[in-house]
Amino acid sequence: MKLSKYEFDRFEMFLTEEPGWNNGEGVPTTRKHVRSALRVMELIQTAGLPGPSLCMGSCGELALIYQTRETDTYITLEIFGRRYYDVIVIRGENFEDCRYGCYPLDVLPEFVIDAIKRVTSENAQAK
Repeated sequence: MKLSKYEFDRFEMFLTEEPGWNNGEGVPTTRKHVRSALRVMELIQTAGLPGPSLCMGSCGELALIYQTRETDTYITLEIFGRRYYDVIVIRGENFEDCRYGCYPLDVLPEFVIDAIKRVTSENAQAK
């Protein structure tokens, strides 16, 4: 899988972060977390979808994030470095539409693909 400069730089930053980065409590991520994230990102790329924003949590977990600019849709795929990842798709100002689940690293559920397509389309229209 080919990484963009943004993706490469983010993963490098996550792996080289000093312990205590989050007000003394944050830990850097691990290569295992990054490998797991790359497996999910490969599924996303294979589905013909654009790459996500990348964030790291204070416990070293990684999050692949999609968010609309104009409406209230938020998708996060949280990678904890194990054989599974957690997904949550939230739509609406009051979270009236919320779907979530835990999936193996080799599965990208159809509702996630549809949500990413919707976010991508809405963001393109907002430009």
